[in-house]
Amino acid sequence: MKKLIVLILFFCVSVIGFMVKLPVLFREHDKELHLLFYFGAAIFLSVLFARNNYFYHFLVLWTLSCFGVLIECSQEVSNLFVTKRIHGNFDIEDVVFNTMGLFIAFIVWTGYYLMKVLFNEIKKCL
Repeated sequence: MKKLIVLILFFCVSVIGFMVKLPVLFREHDKELHLLFYFGAAIFLSVLFARNNYFYHFLVLWTLSCFGVLIECSQEVSNLFVTKRIHGNFDIEDVVFNTMGLFIAFIVWTGYYLMKVLFNEIKKCL
């Protein structure tokens, strides 16, 4: 139940964060922030849900990938309904940087997972 509450809070904060325009200070670093957010989200959710199951890690990556595209589409669609822009438009570069963050998380998680398997095998031999 605690994991579900954390997930719902994380989801709500993420949606609000992506649907509101960035402060001026961060606007020139938008792409890097996308990469860092998706990297961090993938690692965080993998630790929360996929600690011992590599399939769940792929599920986390796939879900975040879909979330990234849906957020970008939501920004574009919501612009049709508001007169004052509260965020940007659909940007394929944002999706690319989201994917880069997920790919880096995949590499880090794979390294962690392989090291964990290796250490478990070494423990068995000792």
